[in-house]
Amino acid sequence: SPPADIFSFGVMAYELLSGRLPFSTPPISMESDGQPLPFHPLREACPTLPPSLAALVDRMLSRDPQSRPTAAELATAFSAGIGP
Repeated sequence: SPPADIFSFGVMAYELLSGRLPFSTPPISMESDGQPLPFHPLREACPTLPPSLAALVDRMLSRDPQSRPTAAELATAFSAGIGP
């Protein structure tokens, strides 16, 4: 589904920008006993990134598919340039 694709893109973007995965375990096993596994915000891994870029990638990794940006929102953000 499109939200799953956005999530996957977010994982790749996070890894490209920070050099590490956003989760302590692979996303396929993101839950243990119904509790989400720890998520490391991108700004913690790479504090020099523009806050707007880090926030966008973090939204892409949201556990709630409805909270993730749409492809149109991503296109708009990247076309406009992500500011500091």
